[in-house]
Amino acid sequence: MAIETASSVCGVALMDGEEVLAFREEVLEREHAEKLPHFCEAVLEKGDTDISELSAVAVSIGPGSFTGLRIGLSFAKGIAFSGDLSLVPVPTLLAMTENCELESGDVATVLFSHKNYVYHQRFIIEANRLESKSLALSATWKEVEAQLPEGSQLVHYGCSQFLDSSVDGVTVYQGIPSAKAVGRIAADRYSELAVKEFPALEPNYIASFQIGGKAAS
Repeated sequence: MAIETASSVCGVALMDGEEVLAFREEVLEREHAEKLPHFCEAVLEKGDTDISELSAVAVSIGPGSFTGLRIGLSFAKGIAFSGDLSLVPVPTLLAMTENCELESGDVATVLFSHKNYVYHQRFIIEANRLESKSLALSATWKEVEAQLPEGSQLVHYGCSQFLDSSVDGVTVYQGIPSAKAVGRIAADRYSELAVKEFPALEPNYIASFQIGGKAAS
């Protein structure tokens, strides 16, 4: 099972490897805590699956909404603990990037934070494999924009207000956060990401004191 709550998107997907068996996603405003359990129940019912039949729980781990990340990880921990399952924390910007059909080469992925701040990370696609080139950071849009080379690719969610003629020469994609992408990343990189001991696991919040080009821990 995969869970996405790092942004306004609230989603749950039931996966068999990288195949999506059932999913439920909606764009919500401050309703994630209320809707997430219902989405989980609906997906399990549609997939004719019980929690006891799950092999792992994947969750979007951030960066993103402070409240949304807490809700998603707490819920995922509850399911994983009750079923003695592994937990697979999936970087949010990685999943956003994976959710787009991109060309080989450099990719910058940005997720709206607040005011003129965004979360951002650099990736590269080589031989159909997506790899990170930097840590996830938080900075102003102007700081990110200044680092976009002509001919690069930009994946964004919630940043339409920043995208004008100033990004000419950059191919722009909307990378909607999705539980399906979280599930595909978890299946493909399970051995790299899965954790069995997760009580102390925290979301990658990127706190306010880290804004301005400092990397998240």
